[in-house]
This record gives sequence, structure tokens and C-alpha cells, in this order.
Amino acid sequence: ALPPTSRMVRLRGAFTALAVLSFAAFVFAGGADLGSADGYVVVLAKSRDGLPFGADPGNGEAYRLSAFTCDEGVTTLDTDRVNDDYCDCADGTDEPGTSACSNGSFHCSNRGAQSESIPSSRVNDGVCDCCDGGDERYGGRVTCANTCSDAGASRRDELVAQVQDTKMGLARKKNAIDSAPAERKRWLELKQKLTKDVAAAAAKTESARETERSAREASEKANELVAQFNTVADAVDATSRQDDTSEGNGDSRHGSDAGEESKDESKDESKDSAEEASSESSEIPSPEIPPGETDEERGQRIAKQWIKSDSESTTGDTSADDEAVTGETEKQRTKETPLLLDVDDDGEATDGGKTKKSFFSLGNWFAGKGDGKTTVQSSEEKAARAKLAKAATVLASATTALTAAEKKQKETQAELTKVELDLSRFVGPSAEYQHMLGACYAAKIDKYSYTVCPFGEAKQGGTKLGVMEPLEPPDTTTTGSHTTFRFTDGEHCWNGPKRSIAVSLACAGEPKLGGVTEPSRCEYHAVLTTPAACDDAQLVSLESELRELEVDVAEAAAEARGEELR
Repeated sequence: ALPPTSRMVRLRGAFTALAVLSFAAFVFAGGADLGSADGYVVVLAKSRDGLPFGADPGNGEAYRLSAFTCDEGVTTLDTDRVNDDYCDCADGTDEPGTSACSNGSFHCSNRGAQSESIPSSRVNDGVCDCCDGGDERYGGRVTCANTCSDAGASRRDELVAQVQDTKMGLARKKNAIDSAPAERKRWLELKQKLTKDVAAAAAKTESARETERSAREASEKANELVAQFNTVADAVDATSRQDDTSEGNGDSRHGSDAGEESKDESKDESKDSAEEASSESSEIPSPEIPPGETDEERGQRIAKQWIKSDSESTTGDTSADDEAVTGETEKQRTKETPLLLDVDDDGEATDGGKTKKSFFSLGNWFAGKGDGKTTVQSSEEKAARAKLAKAATVLASATTALTAAEKKQKETQAELTKVELDLSRFVGPSAEYQHMLGACYAAKIDKYSYTVCPFGEAKQGGTKLGVMEPLEPPDTTTTGSHTTFRFTDGEHCWNGPKRSIAVSLACAGEPKLGGVTEPSRCEYHAVLTTPAACDDAQLVSLESELRELEVDVAEAAAEARGEELR
């Protein structure tokens, strides 16, 4: 018999060997590796498709090679160094199933639901992030229930709705593309029509301008004619003022002897006033005012200065000898060749049954004496004033017509300019954005209202966020379609940059503006769902995901039934 000590050594050796053999058998049977994380054991198994645990199937080819390459080909590792709980690659791709790399990514397969990727730092942290619990499968800290069946049903409903919405969007996009050529043809026809309309409007404006010019000239001539009569009336008023001043001096002349000196001073002042008034009335001669002259005699005397008899108009100016004729001779000459004609109330001068035209109506003149104003208006003046009124009416009408013609020309030209601009725009490779010309989309986010007009402006309330930059046709260096409309050169922020907004386009059956955010100061972002953003590749991807999800749901349900039977 062996001593107790020897027996204990042998027993311990046997137990150790048994433990090693058991662990080796487990590793061999499960195809597992052993690593450590935070002081506890982590078992890293291969996935069903032969990829390392936590690896994204989208990058599966990189993990199936004999050697693993990372860091864009700079680093090459043996495959046994993948998921060894040590970060060998700077991009973190060698540790998809551990938390060794802070920038790594763990793929949740989530069978029966939507697969997703989470930061590898969440692996084995005691929190269930994947609905299938895969991120905590080998951590030993927590057991996660598989909730992918419920999540899968919800995701399936979302995918079904997205597939239907995308199909609707594609159908509407096709209609928009199919109708674009006909719409463009209408614009070309409209451009031709507007070009003719602009020319016609310009001709009409020029005609209206010429009519207005003629009417203005006629009005100015009529004004000049009336101004001549106004000059005569001013002269008569000046003479009347002169007579009123002279009468005042005449009354002082009939005063007492004690007022002789005052009379002479008044006479001098009257003479100065008369000379000033005479200068205002184009130096009209002012005869001496007889004492006790009545209003009628004054009117006759004033009329003598302006009304010429037929004989005076033919014989010319009075000679120097005639001016020396005595008072008696003057009376006789006046009697034989009357200078003053009887003037009726209609402005007609009569002489022995003969009617002659008077320069002005004394009746009208005396009619104006009651209010202290002199009214000198002959039939010729009445006609002139009537002509002026008519010319003014014609001018006003011509001015109105010219204003309307200029407005119409401006509006027609603006419409033509817009059509020409729209025809020159790039509206997508297949004209899928052409239907957006002139359209605007609005949304209210919190307390702010936003409006986005493709190919136009974007606003926040009344504040301009920017004007859309033109779309550029794709070239050899451009891939994909336009998925963002950029609006720049908006109003300045207070002590900041000019406002701008980037509008991302997303596929949907109905256009809708939403998702407005402000990532940085005065720089906004929004999402515009529109049929124009839909494409066949999106539909194919959605339908593929839906089929895979339905398969996963069915397999997950079968596995669940099998577990229940066991």
C-alpha cells in the first residue's frame, strides 16, 4: 500500500488529467475558443454560416480566407487571432465578438426579426441589446430571453407597409416621368406664344406712349392759350388796383387847405403805386382819373385801353399830332370813330346795329366787382378753357392707358422669363423632379413653420433660409441620383453665418416635409418624402428583407415548437 501522501498526489493528478481531457473534449465538440473578459471566461463559437461569432455576413468573405486582412490591407493576421480578446487591428474588425476593440462592431443576427449592429463595447456588459440575446450569450452575467418573434412581427408589418408605399411611389414617379415630355412641349409652345405677346405688348406700350406724348403736348398748348387770357386778366386787375389807389388820392385832393401837404405826399405815393402796378400789367397806360368817376365810366375807360375799333386796327398807331389833340377834339374823334363799343352781357360789342366781338364782357367784369375780384372771360377764353379741360381729360386717359400697357408688358415679360428659366433647368436624369417646379411643401415643427419650394426658396416663417442651388447633370465622376436639395445664401443670423438648409429626399408614395432639425447654428436639415426619390433597387431590397424575415420567423417558430416537444 502506498503512503497516504502518495495516494493524494496520484488522486489529484488523476482529477487534473480528467479535467483537462473533459475541457479538450468540450472544445473539440463545440469548435470553441477560450478567452477572458473582465475576469470571467468567454466562449467564442462559430456562427451557423461558419463566420466568427459577431461577424457581419456582409463582410463574410474577409473572414473565410486563410488569413485575415484588416486596416485596408495594411495588417494581416492568422485566422486564430480573430476573436482572441486582443485588439490587433486599428479598425477593430478582428474582434467582432468581444469588447477588446473600442471601435469594433457586433452583429446581432436576430433571427425572426431585423438584424442590426451594435458597438462591440456592449458585448458581455450584462445588458441584453440584441433581441436574440446573442451579445450576452457567452458572458455568463445574464440570460437574455429571445424576443425576436414579437420584434419580427412588428418589423414584418413595417416592411409590408414600406413595400406597398414604395410601389405606390414608383408608380407615381413613372407617371411623372411619362408626362414630363408633354409638359415640356406645352412650355415650349407657351414660350413661343409669350414671345409674341411680349412683342405685341411692347408695340402697344409704344403706341400708348406716343398717344400720351401727343396728349401732353396738346394739353401744354391749351395751357399756354389759357395763360394768355390769365395775363390779360392780371393786367386788368392791376389797372383796377391802380385806379383804387388814385381814387383815394383824389378824395384827399378835395379836402381842406390845411391838408395840401398831406395831399401832395399821397399823390406821390399813389404815383409810385401806379407805376408799380403799371409794371406788373406790362406797362399799361393809365389816363388821369376824372373826379367823381362812376363804376360804369371806369369800366368804359378800362375797356378803351384794350378794345380797338376797326379803323384803329387798320390805320396803325396814333401819330404824335393825334396825341396833342385837345379834349374837345378828342371827344369829337371818339364820337365819329367810337373806341368804346356797347358791350352786351354775352360779350358782344354792338355799333349801330352791327355786332362785333368784344375782347371781354363788361357784364362779366362788373359781375366780378361784387366780391372784389375781376372776371374777364370772353367767348374765346371760354372756348380755350373748355379745350384745356378736354385736353386734360384726354391726357389723363392716355396716361392711364400707358400705365396699364407698361404693367401688362412687364407681367408678360416676367412670365416669359420664368418659362425660359424652367426650360433651362436640369430636373433629373429622367425629368423626375420636373413636377416639383412651382410646388411648395410646408411643415410645422414645434412653434416654427417651414416652407420648402424646390428650385425656389426655403423659409422659416418669413425668414429666408436660402435659395436652392441648381442641380447639375451627372458626369463620369458622379454616381447615384440627387438625394439632397441644398438651399444656401439665406438671411444672416445675428452675429453668425447666413442661414442654409439641406433637404434630404426619401422615397414615399405621398410628398411630405418633416424631420426638421438644426444640427449647427443657423444650418438646418429636413427630410422631404417624395415619389421622385423612389427607385427599383429600394423595392428589391425591401422585398428581399421581407422574404428573409418571413423565413426566419418560420424557422424560429419551428425551433420553438421543437423545444416545447423536447
